[in-house]
Amino acid sequence: MNSQAAPGEHVPRSQRSSTAWLALAVWLGFGTLLTLAGFALSGAETTDGPLVYSYDFTATAIITGVIFILVAWLVAYLYSARDQRSTFGFASFTWRDLGLAAVVMIVAVVVGGILEQFLHAGDEQGITAETWDSTRAAPFVINAILIVALAPFAEELFFRGVGVRVLSLLGAPFAVIMSGVMFGLVHGILAALPVLILFGIGLAYVRYRTRSVFPAMIAHSVFNGLGLALSFVGT
Repeated sequence: MNSQAAPGEHVPRSQRSSTAWLALAVWLGFGTLLTLAGFALSGAETTDGPLVYSYDFTATAIITGVIFILVAWLVAYLYSARDQRSTFGFASFTWRDLGLAAVVMIVAVVVGGILEQFLHAGDEQGITAETWDSTRAAPFVINAILIVALAPFAEELFFRGVGVRVLSLLGAPFAVIMSGVMFGLVHGILAALPVLILFGIGLAYVRYRTRSVFPAMIAHSVFNGLGLALSFVGT
């Protein structure tokens, strides 16, 4: 494990500058806008079946991912232009770190599976499919890659990478909890809030403890992949 200070463990005086607080304001502002947009669009009807078969979803996922990455970079630059690597959490990690992330992911999968029987968050989200449609294999493959690769990378950069770092200006507990809560809220799905907030807080804790964003990215990728695969189970 590298020797740099964990997010929230100690915020150097040089990083309590006005630009660091501006970075925090940008992060919170962007997260709030996404939350409002997510809930505003949550009731939108789709006539093309599951979104995983839709090229519209492809375009939306790419645009959203790019925006996440750009805003995350802006936040990192404002927080510490000279040390963006540390702000992002681009640090080495160990197998133990991956194990911690795996535990968080497994707990989220189990809790999500239990709650799905009552809340039906998957139906409300409308992304996954319950049946295979070979005539739309191309958009499915493209969207599956975006769901498993781009989304976890972009979202973790924003929520756990720079998110935990800049939120640590207000203390480590606040950083971990707020990152997870915002992660759940921006999805705009009430039925999915419990498991998304639980998963988000868990990943934020992993980011805090390991000082690296990569274990959270990997766990997020596996989580999304399992969700996509399990949607076909029993069909």
